[in-house]
Amino acid sequence: MDEAIVDKVAARIVARINGEAIDTRPRSVIAIFSGAVSGFAAGREAVSRLVCSPHALSVLLTPSARRIFGEAPFHELGAAAILDLEPWADVSEHIQRADLVLVPTLTMSLAARLALGVMDSPAATLILGALLGGKSVLGIRDGADPAGQRGVAMGAIPAGSSALWSLLETRLETLASFGMQLTSKEDFLFALERRLIAATGVKPKLPAAAATPAGPLPNIVTSLEIQEQAPGSRMVIARGRRLTPQASDFAARRGLQLEFA
Repeated sequence: MDEAIVDKVAARIVARINGEAIDTRPRSVIAIFSGAVSGFAAGREAVSRLVCSPHALSVLLTPSARRIFGEAPFHELGAAAILDLEPWADVSEHIQRADLVLVPTLTMSLAARLALGVMDSPAATLILGALLGGKSVLGIRDGADPAGQRGVAMGAIPAGSSALWSLLETRLETLASFGMQLTSKEDFLFALERRLIAATGVKPKLPAAAATPAGPLPNIVTSLEIQEQAPGSRMVIARGRRLTPQASDFAARRGLQLEFA
């Protein structure tokens, strides 16, 4: 069975199980490609699916994406609306029209500017403007994650510079706290199908660790506590405490030896 069909069916089943409203009306989607190679294949497949759907698709290539990928792969898929915006262009109309913004090839550089709230390019302005407008923004984290494909290509290890490693991870946490949904490249297409049937105006659910609690939660170990530990170190966790999913993920990446007392 075609993977696209499987993802569409699975997305509806999950929504029904979770008691979520399903809205199948056509959406206006902007796919923003920056210079990361990681995530390109999933992003290209997303474009292919959207071109063959009732949804309206526009593609924006950053200058680095134009040099690396060019427009040809997208024209070959049938993408007609490829935005060519000058650095000083006003993208307000695009932000207002968009229901969903995709960022399949998020780079470390773009993630850094977004985490600082810097709107210095059409791509950054579109992404941050969409978040400010309560729109859905879905991206792939692999190209901006030190533990992802880009980090592997550079030979990055947590012990190489623990402070820098932590900074890069924190930037991704910041984007999640802004409301940007970040997935692995393997989960991206299913997450896209989920967003395309979500009730309009409903923001993506934030990871548990992204929400700021009103007070201390002594029984919960958050990713912030994990970040304070040196990579590869031993961390003792008191009986009765449990890790959030994001804290567990961070602990595995940093190679922590968790000991439950």
